[in-house]
Amino acid sequence: MKPEFDEKPAGDPKSEPAPKPKKPRPPKPAPTEPAPAEAPAADPG
Repeated sequence: MKPEFDEKPAGDPKSEPAPKPKKPRPPKPAPTEPAPAEAPAADPG
């Protein structure tokens, strides 16, 4: 009962395939938007 709950956490990389949502991301990020944190910094307004 303990190992089953510990092995299936809500943020387990095994339970939720991370390589799936990461695959469609690489081809999306263009050279114009390298990072969302750098976008607002480069554009003061």
